[in-house]
Amino acid sequence: MDEVKNLEKLGLNDKEAQVYIGALNIGIFSVIQISRKTGLKRPTCYLILDSLLKRGLVSIIPQSKKLLYQAEPADVLIEQAERNILLAKKIAPILNSFKNNKQGAPIIKFYSGQEGIRNIYEDLFKSKIKSYKYVGATTDVIDMAGSDFIKNHTYRRIEKKIKVFGIRILEKEVSEKIFSDEKDFLREIRYAPKNFSIPGIVFIYAQKVAFVSSEKGNSGFVIENTDFYKTINSFFDSIWNISSTLK
Repeated sequence: MDEVKNLEKLGLNDKEAQVYIGALNIGIFSVIQISRKTGLKRPTCYLILDSLLKRGLVSIIPQSKKLLYQAEPADVLIEQAERNILLAKKIAPILNSFKNNKQGAPIIKFYSGQEGIRNIYEDLFKSKIKSYKYVGATTDVIDMAGSDFIKNHTYRRIEKKIKVFGIRILEKEVSEKIFSDEKDFLREIRYAPKNFSIPGIVFIYAQKVAFVSSEKGNSGFVIENTDFYKTINSFFDSIWNISSTLK
């Protein structure tokens, strides 16, 4: 059920999500009723309801003979998320001040799956750059991050006035206009020499180098290190100088 999976993304576990959805469907209910609705044992339901009470997702309806419960409206989830965002914005600068930034020590972050790859693209924006470079095939970019995501990324990049310099593989090019080097797209493209290949995509930006591979599922890593950045950037410039345009 999609609703269960989405609630899990908001921090509930599988059984908590089932009970909360069941509670919304029933209205006012007893532990026996929610047990029958979800197929979970009563002792388990007691524990889950106690957890949901602490989360503010269910409330107790006072009765003289037995304990009844009622689910709180799903708007509570929005309110809680908004409070969490405000708290995160408040404490993030403080937590970042604890970061160990020893000069010269490389910082390496690993990512996996399509969402992980998309996080690398998001890091391009977070780095507040005016331009970045990349090497790789357009078809690989689309396969790994998704066509709609890449298009949306392009529009956001243009809005932020970030220019991109790309070395592509001619045999793996696509014909859609949005992937072209027309002036409006703030993109300059060259095509690598014949027989040049790369098993993924390399991004060079903000003293960082990111590598993304589609082998064995999407995966990638980002290295933040000045010397490594300068080395890979120098390689890029060398390949750029021997690459060509279609014009």
